[in-house]
Amino acid sequence: MPNNDIEVFEHLTADKETALEIDFLTYAIFAYKKSEWIKHFQKHTENRLPNREEIDNWISQLTDYDFDRMRDEAAEFFHASAEDHLEEYIENQKKEAVDSSILSEVRSTMTRVKYFTSPWKHLGIALLMAVIAPVLLGGVLFLLGIFDKSFPVHVTIAPTEQASSKAPQGEPSDSQ
Repeated sequence: MPNNDIEVFEHLTADKETALEIDFLTYAIFAYKKSEWIKHFQKHTENRLPNREEIDNWISQLTDYDFDRMRDEAAEFFHASAEDHLEEYIENQKKEAVDSSILSEVRSTMTRVKYFTSPWKHLGIALLMAVIAPVLLGGVLFLLGIFDKSFPVHVTIAPTEQASSKAPQGEPSDSQ
């Protein structure tokens, strides 16, 4: 464990897992706690300042847990400061992201609307239907005519003139 200020600084910066900025803030928190301890010491010793040996004794009593707590406090302080400093920037970035996503969605929708409401597309479909529909209808009627002539038995649904002339003479016909 460190026994003086220089050893505390070396102890804090020796940790390679923690960012150097957090180590510096941790040392600043250590310095603050040291000054608070000095004030406490003065209060209880009739305003006498501690000597170097008493300060070094206090430092040597700090545990790894104390340094870890100071490091956590420094990280929280750094995080809160970064959020405060970047708050406006983050809000602008969020707004820009939302605006760009909405704008891209509107552009995509407009492109689809233009595609489906294109006058050239509708004209092409109308011309295609005007050509294909009569050809298909004519083909169906032609095939029905061939089908009708291909079979010897004809089934008629409506009475024709021949059917009314073949009616028996004793019976009255529909026309009478």
